[in-house]
Amino acid sequence: MTVFKLVDKLILETGEDLALDIAIYGSYMYVLCGGTTVPPRVVEVSLKPFRRTRAVTLPTEAGWGYSLICHGGYIYVLCHLEGAPAKIYKISVDTLSIIDTLTLGSGEEIYSYMIGKIMVLSEDGTHLYIGVTRISSDFRAGVARIDLKTLQETGILWLTEYNNVGMSISGNILYVCSYPGYLGRVVKVDLATFTQVAVHDLSQHLYEPHDCQVVGNYLYVLRWYSLDGVYETGITRLNLETLTAETIPMDASYESWRIIHYFGSLYFTTWSTPSRIVRVKLDEWPNYMVLDVSADAPVGLHGMVASGLYLYVCVRSSPGRILKVQVEEAIPMICGRSEPLDPRVEEKWLHRHHWESGEVNITVAGAEGQKNLGTAVPTGKIRRIKEITVRHTGTNNTVVTLLVAGGATKLSIDVPAQSTRVWSSQDGRIFNEGEQPAVQSSDVTGGSTYVSASGVEE
Repeated sequence: MTVFKLVDKLILETGEDLALDIAIYGSYMYVLCGGTTVPPRVVEVSLKPFRRTRAVTLPTEAGWGYSLICHGGYIYVLCHLEGAPAKIYKISVDTLSIIDTLTLGSGEEIYSYMIGKIMVLSEDGTHLYIGVTRISSDFRAGVARIDLKTLQETGILWLTEYNNVGMSISGNILYVCSYPGYLGRVVKVDLATFTQVAVHDLSQHLYEPHDCQVVGNYLYVLRWYSLDGVYETGITRLNLETLTAETIPMDASYESWRIIHYFGSLYFTTWSTPSRIVRVKLDEWPNYMVLDVSADAPVGLHGMVASGLYLYVCVRSSPGRILKVQVEEAIPMICGRSEPLDPRVEEKWLHRHHWESGEVNITVAGAEGQKNLGTAVPTGKIRRIKEITVRHTGTNNTVVTLLVAGGATKLSIDVPAQSTRVWSSQDGRIFNEGEQPAVQSSDVTGGSTYVSASGVEE
């Protein structure tokens, strides 16, 4: 049975206006409230129970809040004051206080009129990529690269197109939505060389793109207008191998804004009223479902994030609100579902969403010898590590710990000296988007500890 319904809402406090973006770290959500007559604020919300817990207010000179990402125990917030370069504020999750600030280079401003995802995390968790637009001169689109270890800007790539309004990352490739003259274009950037390598012209399919999302071999791009210049939302699907495209046209009142992918479905929000959340199941393309939440979101929606059975959606009200929307009856069996799936469906799902880390070699005991187990969980996904293989060559017993890098412990495994142990679980251990799985070994006397893992990612 398909589930798609509003089950709860949370109204934030006075002064926490215009909930614009949202991210999850551990058992908490962090909500960016935009800042108009008051400075922007980051609000912490407990997932269970669903309630506000604390907040931090950014400086007045931050301007407008645009985007935030949680990674490695920190919150990165992108802000922009009109006429000035954009800024990134680094906030500690533990203390919920600002610990560092980066001002981007001259001309690296944020296009304020229409915004999709303009801050994305590299899949290895080492860099942020910021979508910028040279508003004060020629509106040229660019991508700024930020080293997270130092919180320093290490490069800026100015593209041949104009107006950076949304980005999505897949491996070493970054896709950038732009619209010179309002005609839809997607720029392909190779992150390994940090160069523009292609421009995909989608002007025959969309007029003024808003956001995009890579899923497998397809890039899904939201549009706001039809080709004759009237409001008509749609999703254009670009095959990244054949470069052919097709579009689902939708109702004229759906002013599309932000798109994410979660458990085989695309979800997008609408900017103005009537407030709607649209769901497109990828295996049922081009059919779609619409959830009208206007009664609880009288002024339109913005960012969203998914976790477990729920979608959490930002409302641009004063004060801001967070809507909790149930999108699954239960996680599919391979992720802990109580009712079995058809074996053929399960096998296909497992094959499509299989993840594995590769083997790491731990040569130093304890936290100092910690190794990343694969890459960080990409934006919009969760990972369940369901099997861990430990090959311990040391002469003493050891304890292997699976944890979030810089965060909570997920699992401890006792391993005898000079032995191999395989741990497995139907439910697995969950890592949310942006989290970096890591492993430690308590004792490597006389030999290394080798660890590999596998599971599912969706």
